[in-house]
Amino acid sequence: MEKFIVLVLLFVFCTGFVSLNPARAIPVSPDKYFFELSTNESKSFSLNLLGKENLTGNQSVFIYVLGMKKTGEENDRQFYIPDPKQENDIANWIELNTNSLDLKKGDVKTVTWSIKNRGLANCGTNLAAIVVSESPRSDLIPGNTVALKNEIISQIHVQIKSNNNGECVDLKYNTRLIEFSLDSKTNSFDQPQVPFITRVQNEGNLIQRSPKGFIDIFQGGRKIETIEFNPGSLDIYPNTVRRFENIWVDKNYPYRGNYFDQLVYEIRSPRFGYYEARLGITKNSNPEILSTVSFWIIPWRIITLFGIILISTLLVFLIVRYSNYRKKKGRI
Repeated sequence: MEKFIVLVLLFVFCTGFVSLNPARAIPVSPDKYFFELSTNESKSFSLNLLGKENLTGNQSVFIYVLGMKKTGEENDRQFYIPDPKQENDIANWIELNTNSLDLKKGDVKTVTWSIKNRGLANCGTNLAAIVVSESPRSDLIPGNTVALKNEIISQIHVQIKSNNNGECVDLKYNTRLIEFSLDSKTNSFDQPQVPFITRVQNEGNLIQRSPKGFIDIFQGGRKIETIEFNPGSLDIYPNTVRRFENIWVDKNYPYRGNYFDQLVYEIRSPRFGYYEARLGITKNSNPEILSTVSFWIIPWRIITLFGIILISTLLVFLIVRYSNYRKKKGRI
C-alpha cells in the first residue's frame, strides 16, 4: 500500500512527457532515461503507467519502440520506424516484456524492458524512444517518420562506451557559442523588457546535460540584476545547436497598465542610459562561455512629456512676449 501511494505521488508531481494532447495522454514515469553501455553489456529498466482518475472502465494502451532524432534548435524531435536491418540503431536493441495492457482508474502498472549493446552503434550518445499510445503501431515502412498525436514518449539516451572497434576514448561534449544577442531589431528599449537570444552548439558526441549560468545586467559598472540562464534545464544534443531565450523585466512595471500608469511608474522609478548584459555559462560547459551585449533604455514617455512641457512653455513665453510687444507698440 505504501509503495502504491509513493508511485501515485510520483506520477502526480514529477511526471513529464512529450504529448500533443496531454489532456488525453497516459501519464508515465520516468519520461527520460540516461545510462551507459559497453560492448555486450545488457541492462533492464522499468516504465510505470498510471490509470488516470477520469477513466471509466478499461483503457487499452499499446507500447512500442521508435527511433528518435533531435531536430531544430528548440524542443523538436523526429520519430521514425526503425529498420530491423540497421543493427547500429539502438531502437533495435530494445525488447519490451509486453506490447499492450489494460488500465483502470488509479492503476499503476509496470512495463519492463531491456537493452543489449551489440557493439555497432556510434560512440557517444545514441537515441531511441518508448511510445505509449491509445492505438497500436501501424505497419509502416521502416525508416518512415511517425506523426504523434495522443502518444506520449519516454526518451532513451544511451552513452556507448565501447563498440566493435574497442573502447570509445574520445567521449565528450564540446561547447561553442554561436550567438548572444538581443531579440530585437534595435538595441534601444523604452522600458526594462529586454529579450536575449543565446545559441550554443555542442560539437561533441555526448549530450550536454543542463548547462547553467547567468546573465548579469550592469549599468555604469554596477550590477543591478542577475537572470538565471537555462532555468528549464534544457539539454544540448550531440552535433546540434540549442536556442535559449531569456528576458530581463522589471517585475513591478505595469506592463498591462495604460499609458499614464506606465508614465507615472517611469517618473517614480526612472531607468535611463547605457546598459551591458554579461553572459556566463559556467556549469556543465566545456569550455566555459563568456560574452557581452549592450543596449540602451530610453524612456520615450518621459522625454515626450518633457518635450511637450518645454514646447508649451516656449509657446506661452513667445505669446506673452508678442502680446507685450503689441501693447508697447500701441502706446507709441
